Amino acid sequence: MTSEYAGYVKNLRNAENQDEYIKYTAITLFPNNDAYNKRMSRYKKWYQGKKELLPSIEDLYNLYYELSKKDRPMTETEIEEAVEDVLIDE
Repeated sequence: MTSEYAGYVKNLRNAENQDEYIKYTAITLFPNNDAYNKRMSRYKKWYQGKKELLPSIEDLYNLYYELSKKDRPMTETEIEEAVEDVLIDE
């Protein structure tokens, strides 16, 4: 896990266009909500004994997740959920 994070940092530092690298990484990590939920569940298990580190990991991946949602098309499930939310609000 630590080597994965170190790899992201190394690649980011070496990227020709760092903004594009971050967007690409975000979309790759979190192509959908399920990917986000699975990854975060796994990280919570891995870092359960490291209370100082877990909030930083969660913050980082929450940021990646928010970025991924801005730059990828909505999935069918996300469209359905958005429609349901609108209908419930009416």
